[in-house]
Amino acid sequence: MSIIKRFTIRSKLAKCESLSSYLTRAAGTNGRDIVGLLEMVKRNEDYLLHSGDLKRMDFFPASMLNIDKLCEMTGLTRVDVNRSSFTNLIRTFTDSENGEQSKVLKGMLREDLHYCPECIANTNSISLHWKLKGVDVCTEHNKQLMNKCGHCHCSVLYQDIRVINRCPYCSGYLSKVKDSREIIDQSNVKQQAWLIENWKHLIEYTGRSFTPSEIAIKMVYILNGQQEKYNKELIRKSRYSGCLEYLIQCARGTLSKKCAVHITALFSVLYAANLHVRDFLELNVPEGFIHSLHEKSIGEIAAGTACIAPWCERYGVRGELISTGIFHTKKGGKSLSYCMFCPSCGCEYALDEDNHLVERSYFIKAYEILLNRNISKLKWPERIKVMGLKRGRIQRVLAYFQIRDVLELDGIKKPVINEELLEKFVQELDKGIDLAKIRFSKEWVNYDQFLVHRYHPLVVQALFKSYTKPKTQDSDPIFRANINNTCMKLLERDAVINLPAVAKAWGASATTIRNKGCSDIVELYRTKQFEMKRGKVSMKIEQKVTRYLEEHKGERLKMKNLYAATHTDYASLRRYAPHLIKQIKSNKNVLLS
Repeated sequence: MSIIKRFTIRSKLAKCESLSSYLTRAAGTNGRDIVGLLEMVKRNEDYLLHSGDLKRMDFFPASMLNIDKLCEMTGLTRVDVNRSSFTNLIRTFTDSENGEQSKVLKGMLREDLHYCPECIANTNSISLHWKLKGVDVCTEHNKQLMNKCGHCHCSVLYQDIRVINRCPYCSGYLSKVKDSREIIDQSNVKQQAWLIENWKHLIEYTGRSFTPSEIAIKMVYILNGQQEKYNKELIRKSRYSGCLEYLIQCARGTLSKKCAVHITALFSVLYAANLHVRDFLELNVPEGFIHSLHEKSIGEIAAGTACIAPWCERYGVRGELISTGIFHTKKGGKSLSYCMFCPSCGCEYALDEDNHLVERSYFIKAYEILLNRNISKLKWPERIKVMGLKRGRIQRVLAYFQIRDVLELDGIKKPVINEELLEKFVQELDKGIDLAKIRFSKEWVNYDQFLVHRYHPLVVQALFKSYTKPKTQDSDPIFRANINNTCMKLLERDAVINLPAVAKAWGASATTIRNKGCSDIVELYRTKQFEMKRGKVSMKIEQKVTRYLEEHKGERLKMKNLYAATHTDYASLRRYAPHLIKQIKSNKNVLLS
């Protein structure tokens, strides 16, 4: 059994200092190299540590180091080790024992040093939160963090640091530089202060852990305005920066693979809602909201329903009912959800508490009565008793069946349609004018005249269009700029540019990009990329063919030999370099056969 030698000189852990910074200082003070020090307390005796492992130290040190040995040698406590690394944060957002495999900070940690010279001069330490991408300002001095050595102007890799406050490449003092940094705008400082404060809270948080689903549920609840019932339309308007579909699936636990919600998505939601991460961790989501969130698969149930009006052309045809956009209502004191209507007959439907299809209108009930009963000679009190409907509803029923010739209503006159009023009715609906406003127009002789026009098939179709008309979100200049920058980076990397690729690269859904009117940007860069590729191929072919012709100048050449030597063919020449075909044909030494 190896005996752990305690440090003869023990340093104190500075405020916000990273574990790697502390151990680098401690190793130097005791005349050791940081890698040699870690070899003494490594977890796997068969593994030989190297400089590349240093970046793992601040992420989840327990995966590579024996923490008990480390504490015995340095005098640190486990609390010190955890708050000088991202251990607490990872345990908070990861429901797995293998913390090193956590993806909650994926792509968030820098490999090169960003620092404040004044802070290093004061503390001779490197802050843990400087490692985080997005932390770009020292809020204590209101200045941008430096990302290069002020002497040799090289980026300083963390794995190369052996002495705090010294550049590993030129040995210049990082704290002793001519500071030309501008003072940061206060609005930027405020945002950075919020960000750093929230990071620090998570780094030191030692409360309970949350599953990815629990985190996602809390985020959806905040996007929902912390309302009791899940409202899909409200969440869509929240301008969530990530992929909303992914977040909802994570909240419901329906993802095919177990995944974590990225920390940047969480911070985006909290900052927009003006919430501290402390409030988020303490937030209790009502059971009613969680229940309604899982109920949203009700949309799939609704998609499998069909019109049940016997006279309808789409009777029994599943998937033909259209959502009205109303998700919660009541009828007769009973709760209904997912309101729909049939674009063919105009009947309105919803799902009851048992997810069974029920009619919200009353035409089917009236149809069954009127098939067997003539009410034309009955007075209104008798009609109300027979039909079980109020007078206004009976008026609507009669108007509906009169205009459609579905029933033979003896003793009731055929309605007269005013073509001008009908055309105006349809036009006003197309303009988005509310049905109630049209109802009280002074042009109607009486309510019955309005009704026979209201239930005319052309008006029903116009209402159908108003329900299904796409509702595009407002233009977002910041979002457009982000999509433009994403496309530009994909173009520079020569990566595929299309809606799915851009959506994946930015972290939004293709639907969001389309709804926010940014698909034109994607198409512009896609065309630009195509033209650039075409230009490169054209130039490459032209160079090969020209070189071949020059090398065999004056010789009798066959086209098949030219194609073989230049790895091209007639179709490629015609597509990318048609001018070369004319040049070849004009050359008498080239045999085209």
